[in-house]
Amino acid sequence: PTENLSAYDAFLRGEEIYITRGGTDPASLRQAMGYYQRAVDLDSTFALAWAQLSRSRASLYGNSSPEPSLLQAAEQAAQRARALDPRLAAGHQALGVVFFNRNDLIGARAEYQTALRLEPTNAPVLRSMATLDGAVGAFDSALVHARQAQRLDPRSPQTANVLGGILLVLRRYDEARVAYDRAVLLAPTSLAYRNTRIEVELAAGKLDSARAILKAIPPEIPRPALYAYMSTYWDLGWMLDDAQQRTVLELTPADFDDDPGTFGIVMAQLSHIRGDAQRVRTAADTALKGFEAILRQNPGDVQTRVFAALAKAYLGRKSEALKDAEAALALAPYTEQTVSNTYFRRVISRAYVVMGEQEKALDLIEELLQRPGELSPGWLRIDPEYAPLRGNPRFEKLIRS
Repeated sequence: PTENLSAYDAFLRGEEIYITRGGTDPASLRQAMGYYQRAVDLDSTFALAWAQLSRSRASLYGNSSPEPSLLQAAEQAAQRARALDPRLAAGHQALGVVFFNRNDLIGARAEYQTALRLEPTNAPVLRSMATLDGAVGAFDSALVHARQAQRLDPRSPQTANVLGGILLVLRRYDEARVAYDRAVLLAPTSLAYRNTRIEVELAAGKLDSARAILKAIPPEIPRPALYAYMSTYWDLGWMLDDAQQRTVLELTPADFDDDPGTFGIVMAQLSHIRGDAQRVRTAADTALKGFEAILRQNPGDVQTRVFAALAKAYLGRKSEALKDAEAALALAPYTEQTVSNTYFRRVISRAYVVMGEQEKALDLIEELLQRPGELSPGWLRIDPEYAPLRGNPRFEKLIRS
């Protein structure tokens, strides 16, 4: 894709990081972005590198503080790739990823369809289409696209992970285990793929199995980074054992990409389940200040609004928390970004539990159990964040279902 050997070398180094580490960890994404940037600095006509620079920027936007300037930079890189080579599928895919992160699902689908017309057997584009299909609840089509991508590129851990995610929300746990095990096998140092593999066991209600997988992770993966990742993505800090939780509680904002919102909400959640009321308030206050700073720049960001509601619930600011929760629910319909929005509803259900709004929490939980998603009766039985609901007849009926 380039005549400049040094540019190609930088591009491949970016690919190594972006693909094998799962495309979610902010520090790894910045590393990958640095290599892609070097590639285009060395060869400004390197269209494929511009496309991947765009995708890595969009991934960082979706997995760290959602700064609008970052998504704008991703769009600029995608447009540069398309201008350099209008027939390059990756350029259209990159622009589709930008639209996806902007919640313009119609625009994203149009770009992916254009990419597939240009390259019908492009596995990364098929994977993006599978993700989009899952986002709108078209899970049969999502499975078709994900399996087609896997047949075309069987060594892709990203595709195995996407396939596993679809199977997980469909509660097809045995098949999800196979897909996620493949992702872990292909990229054994990725925290992202370990995280999602553990989710399957939690959804199946098997806390001991989840902890066994965590314990078996190779020692070359630093434990503080591992536990911080588990506590951040999908909020799995509750499944850590006592010693692992104490390790997380000793970490600093630097271990969470210097993001006060993420750092604060992780500490608040862990402190809450451990009964440390004073630290809950301190951490939630730190988190809320971080979230409010983001919302001033990006008031429509649903995830930030959801976690602002949770932080306010921890702080006892019930009326404000309820208002934020209702606003987030209105911004996150089931028909758009289905996987993300069911996750956001799970977080809001936990905020309702903290506020003592058991019936509101149970209304959401009943909805979630009737739809595809990671929440399950097994999960509810082992997650301590739902322990205050025990004894409620509605909850007891749900966890027996």
